[in-house]
Amino acid sequence: MFSVMLGASTERTYEGEPAMKLESLAWKGKDLKIPIEIEDNRIMIKEFSKIIFDMRNNYKKQDLAKTVHISIAKAFSEIAIEAAKIDHLPVAFSGGVAYNKIFSDVIKKEVESSNLKYLKHRLVPCGDGGVSFGQSLFAYKNI
Repeated sequence: MFSVMLGASTERTYEGEPAMKLESLAWKGKDLKIPIEIEDNRIMIKEFSKIIFDMRNNYKKQDLAKTVHISIAKAFSEIAIEAAKIDHLPVAFSGGVAYNKIFSDVIKKEVESSNLKYLKHRLVPCGDGGVSFGQSLFAYKNI
């Protein structure tokens, strides 16, 4: 959605293309520091999207792309940190979005600055390969 909104991509010709193009645009930008509201552990993305949409003609696209990345990563971090503190657990970050270095760096920084352990796998891929590996481990432990 943000990739199209900010003109980073107009169509998806391969898996992950819009996200990768948005990340590429974001590397050239600066964070405008627009926080995202969180209510009942839900990210209010619709409201944030409207703000970015309204700003798109008055700000550099790369700055908005960077802001989208950092704001969303901080919102995810906030929710994960709260949950981790309840059960005294580390915060693990995985999935296809973990390939995104901006997201990964922000989440790692936020988690570690909260004195929690940040976990990210090194030997298993972040995307679908990691999901199937995790499912295999779960099945092994529970069957």
